[in-house]
Amino acid sequence: MCTETNSDQGHVDVYIDGRYRKTIDTYAPSRSAQQSVFTADLPDAAYHTLRLVKKSGQYLVIGRFTIR
Repeated sequence: MCTETNSDQGHVDVYIDGRYRKTIDTYAPSRSAQQSVFTADLPDAAYHTLRLVKKSGQYLVIGRFTIR
């Protein structure tokens, strides 16, 4: 998952298929676009549910998801 990082961003909890995976930190002193902040290996090609929960910061910006 790619996003911008910036001073008005914060922590985001990532859940896949209802299971907590990681808290990512999208805060940075200045803006940077298309930062890779999370990757996950999924066991199969089935449908999956992604849920992002903004824990802090003013914004949550998602730039790109890549599924392989």
